[in-house]
Amino acid sequence: MAGNVQKHVRPDELLQMFGRAGRRGLDEAGYALVTPDIPRLHEAYPLRLRRSEPLDWPSFISVMDVASSRGEDPFRNAIELSRRLFTTKELKLGVERFCETGSRPCGIRVDVERGRFVRRHQVEMKNSMGLWQKQPSPTQTTLAKLLVRTKQDHWRLALMVPRSLSGVGFGSLCRCWLRRGVFEYGREVPVAVVSESGWTAVKWLRKRLRERYPLVARKKSMLEDEFEREILPIVATEIDGEFWSFVRREFLVSAQFRFGRRGVPGYLDEFGHFLADPLTRRSYPEICQACEFRPECESMELAMTPAFAWRQLGLIDEAGKPSRRGILFSFFNQGEGLAIAAALEQEGYSIQDLVFDLGNLRAGHRFALDELPFGGRLGLLCQKTYNRADYPGYLEMGVPPAYGAGASEVIRAIVEGQVSRHRLVNESLRYGDIERALTEWRSLLRQIVHAPDYDWDRWRALREASAQYVDSTKSPAQQPLPLLLPAQMNRYQPRYFPGQKS
Repeated sequence: MAGNVQKHVRPDELLQMFGRAGRRGLDEAGYALVTPDIPRLHEAYPLRLRRSEPLDWPSFISVMDVASSRGEDPFRNAIELSRRLFTTKELKLGVERFCETGSRPCGIRVDVERGRFVRRHQVEMKNSMGLWQKQPSPTQTTLAKLLVRTKQDHWRLALMVPRSLSGVGFGSLCRCWLRRGVFEYGREVPVAVVSESGWTAVKWLRKRLRERYPLVARKKSMLEDEFEREILPIVATEIDGEFWSFVRREFLVSAQFRFGRRGVPGYLDEFGHFLADPLTRRSYPEICQACEFRPECESMELAMTPAFAWRQLGLIDEAGKPSRRGILFSFFNQGEGLAIAAALEQEGYSIQDLVFDLGNLRAGHRFALDELPFGGRLGLLCQKTYNRADYPGYLEMGVPPAYGAGASEVIRAIVEGQVSRHRLVNESLRYGDIERALTEWRSLLRQIVHAPDYDWDRWRALREASAQYVDSTKSPAQQPLPLLLPAQMNRYQPRYFPGQKS
């Protein structure tokens, strides 16, 4: 078991485990015992040396940075480096097709990025003049400004089409005449009964007043202007509309309400009109529509390539020039530089806290105990910055592969709190685990101290803070090994047990 992951031990790992048998300075020889029931445990042999499968990203980013500073093409320099590496198979960075065939109208140099771009069909809508245009995001407008499409594919003001008030307010549909020959649809609701004593609210309105406005409901009858002043605003609030006029039919009075100020979403076209539910279609991005390379881009495989990964992680720009994040990443091995760059980009992340949180980058799973191994401020920040992405050898779930939460608290307790290592030992965490975490932490601090300078105040502050703590603790690993006994200096002759074949 490695944390929460179960995996088979490789033959070279078995050999390394067998090599630990015996203790230097105490034993003349060591023995490794294996069970005969599992033949695989006898397969201990060195691993055949070969080039590491993942490319050394930091080296490539460094070469591209130097090429960019000289005014040269970063991608072409990276391709030249990949062809000089010792390998049995051709290494692909993901920009070879662009560099071989020349520039494209879109200017996208990373092949996979170009293949994804052409597949990202944009949505077009038919505007108020019947022309196709790119559909914008919906914006807020009012019913008075909104245009709706009729069955004849014409555009009319929404309030001149009855269906526009479907689900808006309550009451009967009515026409609110604005001027002679001009109207808009609204709602009409009965509100009062007229008698000699004055205006009395109708039944539905009296019930609503008793439920929500008991003080107002005490007045059973009132004059017309008093009713309009006190009761009508309540009705307008209930119907979410604007009062327009009274309509009197014998003893029943109804109120008409308009909804022109009601907010609704709409699509603003090139002619300044807000459209509701326009006709749409999907098409290629405008720059791809007449491009002669479009078939090539459409047929391109979308597998992850190093160049596309660098773009996704924000390590290089479109031309291949390394960004600030990419330059800091190139100072380190594997994914440690990604975590450090992400932390430095957060202005609120204290350098003092970051120095100790660096202890999590190589801690492994042992310090997390029952907590998530990817937790801690640095781990959560990495997951957010890199979207929990997986890049073999550099990121797993958005954090460096050797990351383990909990080590920073132990290291800080030892360095700042002067807590004895033995007090921090428990059933899951041993003295050797703590010592190893401290050694890896000091090693990372030394790497920061001796890394190249970069014109950024937070990077320089981290280097200064690392220099203060790099020698703050003493490690038993720095002590000289005990001298070998005379018997240990002789050539080892294996001993055979009774019945064992030689």
